[in-house]
Amino acid sequence: MSKKLLHLELTTPDKVIFKGDVTYIVVPVEDGLLGILPGHINTLAHLTIGVMKIVYNNEYHYFAIGEGFMEIIDNNVYIAVDSAERAEDIDVLKVKKEKEELEQLLSQKKAISQRVQLYTSLQKALAKLRAVKSLEESKGSKEQ
Repeated sequence: MSKKLLHLELTTPDKVIFKGDVTYIVVPVEDGLLGILPGHINTLAHLTIGVMKIVYNNEYHYFAIGEGFMEIIDNNVYIAVDSAERAEDIDVLKVKKEKEELEQLLSQKKAISQRVQLYTSLQKALAKLRAVKSLEESKGSKEQ
């Protein structure tokens, strides 16, 4: 691996979502976004539900990720999250329908534990939609 690259492994409990050398990573953390370039200090961070962006082969790639952790050790970045999906694999119509159903359920009176689960699912659906939108915008900016 070149010193100008980061080796990234993005995993969920079920599988490896991405493994390869990238030039840049942006991940969602508690207080915003964290950008990571080669040479970043070793770090351990809690990741929040959101959109992760990487630059791989000079192109932007987007992932909707769930909660998890990231560890950076000497330009190796290990990310373990409870869910992750590539933007290009997301079924937008299905996610929009899921979002509407979740919003409907949240508008009803529910126990706090149910509301927390519904809210978490809604945040994941919104992250998927943002990942797709980011992908579309990056493709649109290339065409101009």
